[in-house]
Amino acid sequence: MSIFKKVEKFNKEVIGIHRNTKCELSKDENDWLIGALNEEITEYITAYTNRDFIGQIDSIIDLIYFAAGALTRMGITAEQSEKIFNVVHACNMAKVQGRKTERSVQSDLDAIKPDDWTDPSAAIIDILTEDDKR
Repeated sequence: MSIFKKVEKFNKEVIGIHRNTKCELSKDENDWLIGALNEEITEYITAYTNRDFIGQIDSIIDLIYFAAGALTRMGITAEQSEKIFNVVHACNMAKVQGRKTERSVQSDLDAIKPDDWTDPSAAIIDILTEDDKR
């Protein structure tokens, strides 16, 4: 079972979210999500500061869990999330190593978009609307 399917199952069975319509999060949901993500980032920083390797791992997994859960809350199915992830991954794989000058923290371990890079937006729209086309 994919990560997205597991998180979707959690959101449906434990939290009771059964959204069948695609939508942006409400202001309250968005505020909650930002708070939850920030809490996990703070937990990661604390774990890193304390050299707590397991805590670092746990907080990063929780970030993934909250991010995937946000997609469920937006009415995106696990199957759509998986397809979208694969499209974004393919676009990321088309990037090249380089420094993103507008990033606040610089590293040689970063990736930039080459001139012929294709944005995933059109493919994401296709995935979200493929049920409408049937």
